[in-house]
Amino acid sequence: MNYYIVLVLFVLSPQVLMAADSFKIISSHSTAYQANQTLSADMVITLKSGESLTLQVKGKQRCTLQGPYKKPPYCPNMAQTIAALTPTQRSVNSKQAGLWMIDADQPGVTCYPVGQNLSLWRSKVRQVEQLSIQVQHSGKRISLPWSRGQTTLKWPSQQLPLTAGGSYLLMSAQRATLVSLQAMPDNLSGAGQKSQWMAQQGCQRQLDMIAADPQSKAQLAQ
Repeated sequence: MNYYIVLVLFVLSPQVLMAADSFKIISSHSTAYQANQTLSADMVITLKSGESLTLQVKGKQRCTLQGPYKKPPYCPNMAQTIAALTPTQRSVNSKQAGLWMIDADQPGVTCYPVGQNLSLWRSKVRQVEQLSIQVQHSGKRISLPWSRGQTTLKWPSQQLPLTAGGSYLLMSAQRATLVSLQAMPDNLSGAGQKSQWMAQQGCQRQLDMIAADPQSKAQLAQ
C-alpha cells in the first residue's frame, strides 16, 4: 500500500524529483532577492507582477520565474523534449509576441537564431511611445518613436547591434523592462536540441508558444 501511494505522488508531482536540490540566483529583477543568493527547494518565492528571477540548479540547468509567483522554486527537467513541454498560463494567443520577437511588456530572456531579424512587441498600441533602449554593460542609449497603432517595432540593428548574452533596459512613460538576449548556437539540430538549449537559458515564454502552437514549433525546426 505504501509503495502504491509513493508511485502516485511521483506521477502527479514531478517537483518531487527536484526536492533535494538548492537553487542559485543568477540574475534578479526583484528587490527581495539578490544575485548569487542560494534558495532551498522548499522556500516559498514571492514575486510581484513584472519581477523575475533566473535560477540555476545542479550547476548547469537554468530557468526563469516570472511574477506574479508565490510557491517554492521549480525548474523543469531539462532532459524532456519539446513534445513533453506543457504550456503555462501565458500560452500562445493572438495578443502575444511572436516566437522571435522581444516582449517589451515582460522582463526576462529571449532566445533567437543567429541572423534573425528581431522586433519588439507590445500589447497596448493606443499611444505614441518614445522608447529608449539602454545597453546595460556599456550604458549606451538610443531613443526611437513607437507609433500609435503599431504593435511591433524593428530592432535598430544599425544603431544598436545585438550582443549575444546582452541585457537591455527598455524605458518610456509606459514601461521600464529589462530584457536579456541569447543567440542560439547554429550547431543545434532539430526541435528537441533547440528547445532544451532554450530551457537552459530560461526562454520560457517562447517554450510555451512552441508547446501550444504547431506553427511556432515548425519555425523552431527550420
